[in-house]
Amino acid sequence: MEGVDYSFSKPTAAGLAAAGKRFAMAYVGPGSAGKHFTTAEVADLHAHGIATVLLAEGTVGASGYDVGRLHAQQAVAMAVTRGFPTRVIYFAVDRDVSVTTWPAARVYGERDVMMWAARDGVASWFFQTFAWSGGAWYSGNHVEQYRNGVMMAGGQVDLCRSMRPDFGQWPIDPGEDLDVTPYEHELLEALAFRDDTFAAMSTTITGGPYAGTPHKGVIAILALGAKIDALAMATGIDPEALEAAVSAAVAAQIPAIADAVADEDHARSAD
Repeated sequence: MEGVDYSFSKPTAAGLAAAGKRFAMAYVGPGSAGKHFTTAEVADLHAHGIATVLLAEGTVGASGYDVGRLHAQQAVAMAVTRGFPTRVIYFAVDRDVSVTTWPAARVYGERDVMMWAARDGVASWFFQTFAWSGGAWYSGNHVEQYRNGVMMAGGQVDLCRSMRPDFGQWPIDPGEDLDVTPYEHELLEALAFRDDTFAAMSTTITGGPYAGTPHKGVIAILALGAKIDALAMATGIDPEALEAAVSAAVAAQIPAIADAVADEDHARSAD
């Protein structure tokens, strides 16, 4: 399947569709806001039949477990606000990595990053960049970027190709022949239903001084759904564990839901 990745110079969804591209990869979480996926952008891509895949990239020079954990939390939080379910987020190691610098560079990267991340068990989904790879490809790649700096559909993009049926794209085309279990198929259908449901809901406050800001109640529910999805996929749905996780997550979200109600009341009183 052919697609693109991009950052600041964004192509139009209509132009990508006309060029035969079926997926687009861009950023969430840490880093510059100008290269982040927006909610409207994601909706437009999906409306044109283009699946989306998430990337994340932090500040140059930042490293260490705590920084990586913070960036992961930022990426997941933004993905939730964009309406994404629990799917893959590719973290960029966007530089040439050597044997001596690899231990400080824990996964999108060049071929060595793919190989060493797989060897060391620090990643299981792989998006290999064109740069620094010398024309060689890691056999376990999910996505490969094979050409940089192409002007297309009003933006500058890198050309990519998927190497597996499931490479972290959303939504998943029902016609795709995915290698999934019956349970995973049911879970994907449930995720699609949930996303359709929330797409019909307002994710922002529409009136008053808080107009346009994220609706905490909707975000809280989406976050709860993501936790349930992750637990179910990881455990194969242990009913007792799932029930316990749901109860704990609901209890943790009650303050956020109360805040959302207060915000809406505030917004209405200010109209």
